Amino acid sequence: MEGDGTIDADGNALNYALDMAAQIKNSGIKAVFINNSPKDITANIEKLAVASGAPSVDGDKHYYNSASMLDFSPVYKYVILDPPKNAVVKNATYSEIFPEGIQIVENPAGSRIDQVEGTTRQKLTIENLDIKLTYDGTKYIIEPFTIEIKFRPKKIGNITFRGSDSKITYSIEYVDANGNIQTAEFEKHFSDFTLNVYMNIDIS
Repeated sequence: MEGDGTIDADGNALNYALDMAAQIKNSGIKAVFINNSPKDITANIEKLAVASGAPSVDGDKHYYNSASMLDFSPVYKYVILDPPKNAVVKNATYSEIFPEGIQIVENPAGSRIDQVEGTTRQKLTIENLDIKLTYDGTKYIIEPFTIEIKFRPKKIGNITFRGSDSKITYSIEYVDANGNIQTAEFEKHFSDFTLNVYMNIDIS
């Protein structure tokens, strides 16, 4: 949110912000509030922080001042004020369950192929991937990368590769608002695509 928090004649802006704070709390999101305004907005930011379920700070308030936030976390200035242009997520895992009618004939070195119990489907797992990220000014974007897999279709027609069967998983450690080290797990699925398999027959 932008603004200095002091102009709200009818209180509608504050009420709207309080509704949003309640939604944050109900969504299970852990919020942290930082007062960086040159004007006195302590009363309003405290109301918002309490409504969002933000943890108490120093026992008597629920928000940080920008100056104290710098002391709260040694990475605050680096990550929030001057985020790195490039970053790497290490030890990510790629896995894909291939559809019926597809047989893997060549997989990357170090990867693993497992049979899916009760089916003829195969699951490919590649661990310890390093995924490069680029900061575009507002968010981090995964740089395109290639995983080479050779497979053989065993039937004619359309074969759909479901995005729900392929995913990248990774975890990130961070320090929460209480100074405790936490681990967040992330999972990214790919889009569906359909492979059309056909056979040419020369009858000349």
